[in-house]
Amino acid sequence: MPGTLRFRMILIALPALLAPWRASAQEMAVYAISDWSYYNTRAWRWIDAGELEKAERALGLAIKAIRPLESTHRRLLARSYRDLAWVLYLEKRAAQAEPLCKWALDVFKADKRVTQEAMFQTLFTLALIERELKKPDAALPLLTQALDLQHEVVGANHPATTETLDELAAVYLEKGDATHAEWMLRREAAILQQLGPSAQPALAHTLELEAGELKKLGRKDEAAVMLERVANIKEALAERPLGQKKTRQVPKLVSATSRVQP
Repeated sequence: MPGTLRFRMILIALPALLAPWRASAQEMAVYAISDWSYYNTRAWRWIDAGELEKAERALGLAIKAIRPLESTHRRLLARSYRDLAWVLYLEKRAAQAEPLCKWALDVFKADKRVTQEAMFQTLFTLALIERELKKPDAALPLLTQALDLQHEVVGANHPATTETLDELAAVYLEKGDATHAEWMLRREAAILQQLGPSAQPALAHTLELEAGELKKLGRKDEAAVMLERVANIKEALAERPLGQKKTRQVPKLVSATSRVQP
């Protein structure tokens, strides 16, 4: 058989020869995504139960399952890295969490299809990690972006913004900026006040912090009035049974925060 004809026949037969391999690769991708989803779901069950070591192991398996598909499913890998960063943060291992969360944020910023929820959670998680590492200058722009995103999606007075405002106030305190800290706390208190009894513990905490900042600013009379309100709230709360302490949850873009007690 002439060489040219043999070469042409090979080219004609090549798609048929490769078809089983292609099907196998597609099946492998389906299996990998299925495994990733399974381990990711398991991880969040362990996180909710406070079983952080088990959650860490499950996320490690989720990452192992999806990493071979990084070129086509980079967003899923970033999500698992972000979730693992959250677990490491809860385990007081912020130095290990920081590079994982930074990588995830870079991936999400470059992905036009990323959801606003994913972006918010990643910004917030990285901000908490930077605070834990005593980097308020790094945390501030992250929390500001997170709050801007919430304002865009749910408005400035939504209950979900209170935790972001609280973290921003804490960062300003760390930077020694009492004026901006007091302003954030005032905005937070105004929202919590509208939520009724369920928000009273968070409101008392916020008012107490704000009173402290008012004192620093020389506004002692306002601080005294605020502290009186705090005392009244705490007196009323003393009559309520304490709820079971839960593992801190990732703050959500839209839903009310874990700081509002049932």
